[in-house]
Amino acid sequence: MGNSPSGTTIEIADADGFPAKVTRIREAAAGLSAIAGELGTIADTARTETMQFTRDGMPAPIYAQTLEGLDAWAKAAAALTRSVADQAQAAADTISEKFTAMTGTDITAAADIHHT
Repeated sequence: MGNSPSGTTIEIADADGFPAKVTRIREAAAGLSAIAGELGTIADTARTETMQFTRDGMPAPIYAQTLEGLDAWAKAAAALTRSVADQAQAAADTISEKFTAMTGTDITAAADIHHT
């Protein structure tokens, strides 16, 4: 399908199915990004729950360490999830560019044509 700088031929085993695989990577990356955004709500919800039935409307002191730990976990998990999503998106972009260079076919355009 295409030639590498070393002169060896590189072929894509399933060129017809390749665009759909890239689309699935992009969809997974978008899903991970959405999950990352929702992770913060876990700590927020826990904080709200611990404020119920307290006289001053603040979280009950017994939950302070738990809330701090949960908040730290949620932030770390969200950052890691965003990082994985970003890497997956970057991989999909690179794969798409390489596919276009090797086949002369734009994956996005091919997918649009396929869906019509």
